[in-house]
Amino acid sequence: MPFTPDEFFEHATSSDAASGIDPASIFAAWESFPFDAEVLTVVPLRRPLVPEAPRSGDDPLNCRGCTSEDGLIVWENENWRLKTLSEPSGAPLVMILEPKQHSDYGELSDELAAEFGRILVHTV
Repeated sequence: MPFTPDEFFEHATSSDAASGIDPASIFAAWESFPFDAEVLTVVPLRRPLVPEAPRSGDDPLNCRGCTSEDGLIVWENENWRLKTLSEPSGAPLVMILEPKQHSDYGELSDELAAEFGRILVHTV
């Protein structure tokens, strides 16, 4: 049986976690980055917020994927677009395959999920 959010918090904070990861990347600036970039230690786990706060982009009206013209579209069809990442990342090239309809990948219909898999295989 899965943990409740409070049980998970208690379990996760009951033991020490060791960090051997160098966060020398742009990801260290993300709020969700799990390490303190200054001293290279694991950020203390915060108690879960229930209900969870809305994620950025949950609403199609403020979703960057739905409203932004950033990046160069490399390929598209009626359901998908493959585009470059617009911000510098340190990698030579970053491309994103995203659905044209506003949804998380876990919410895709079986047909769209199958199409996603086929397109992904051909782009790797």
